[in-house]
Amino acid sequence: MFVWKYPTHVGPGRWNDLVSIVAKKTLRETAPRIKRLGAVWDSTYRTQFREYQDVFLICHSMGGLVVKSWIIDLLEGGQSERLKTLRHIAFYATPHNGAPVTTLADWNKQLKDMQLDSPFIEDLGNRWHEHVVAWKDKVPGPEDRRYNRFIPQQVIAGLADRVVPSPSATIRGISLTTVPGDHSEVIQPFNIADTRYQVWRTALDAFVSVKASSKHPSGEVGREESLSETSTDTSSSLPGEVPEYASVFISYSTDDEDFAKRLYADLQKQGVDCWFAPHDMSIGDKRRTRVDESILAQKKVLLILSQSSVKSTWVEKEVETAFDKEEESHTLVLFPIMLDRAIFQEKAGWAADIRRQRHIGDFTQWPEERVYQQALERLLRDLKAKHV
Repeated sequence: MFVWKYPTHVGPGRWNDLVSIVAKKTLRETAPRIKRLGAVWDSTYRTQFREYQDVFLICHSMGGLVVKSWIIDLLEGGQSERLKTLRHIAFYATPHNGAPVTTLADWNKQLKDMQLDSPFIEDLGNRWHEHVVAWKDKVPGPEDRRYNRFIPQQVIAGLADRVVPSPSATIRGISLTTVPGDHSEVIQPFNIADTRYQVWRTALDAFVSVKASSKHPSGEVGREESLSETSTDTSSSLPGEVPEYASVFISYSTDDEDFAKRLYADLQKQGVDCWFAPHDMSIGDKRRTRVDESILAQKKVLLILSQSSVKSTWVEKEVETAFDKEEESHTLVLFPIMLDRAIFQEKAGWAADIRRQRHIGDFTQWPEERVYQQALERLLRDLKAKHV
């Protein structure tokens, strides 16, 4: 369990900022806009949850808007893959349609965002429906799946809540559950028998049960799962279940992009969770930072060796990050494969270290279909989670 708290208050924004600046002796903002909080949550999610196969979020009040803003930013940036381990969201007393009590709160940026006629609230609701809710009963195509993903969600309102009454807590296209309590009590069950806890637990158990039963004996995925998970979501394991293959970061030279694209597609078809720059880098990303974070997030680095890549500065930096991860984790991270025999001509540096210390998968004849498939089978065997 991980609890995330964000800066917020209901007082005048500038006055609270001034008081905090004096107290802390530094410039600071005490109630950042919801969209900015979403960016902070993005950093938290990437660092705190990267090792988890299944993530379930419980959001209260404005926290639900922060999470929605974060998700929409990822989807509109073509980063749907980053949400593949997010299995379910419970929204408790979240003002999806604004909160009546904020009507006159122009002095506070957060409260102003949550006003009933707020452009932020209206825009967020429309985009949430377009990119998330509308895909509940549809399977996205190859391009659509980068920008759209249905995430199972539960919308809960408190019977006595006057801060976010039921009409304010609804999401178009999602049923509403009402429980006892006011705005604070709605998220404070007395024990596990409390209705406020049980409505969430019942929905969670039902979701896990559907995922378990939707896998047929033949290994095919049932319709229930295919509708709630896009076809690129290869990480469909239940809590405690080990994925069949280790996840990989694909390191390569742009001169070898045709091969890298084919390998990426074939690994995805086999259920290997891959990070591949042309698909997973967003406009505006800082390349080195994004790459380092992705290498740390994946289990293995699949290194494509060629005459071009052994001379590539970028590939060298990626290999250095992989070596650092090996040293820290005491596990094998680097999986090298070769497209030619240039690696064997290297006498010094990182390439020479790999030549001396690692077995290198042979894809030198990859244009020949039969040979390529044999090499791919060997690679998949070595990526089996139980072997690495």
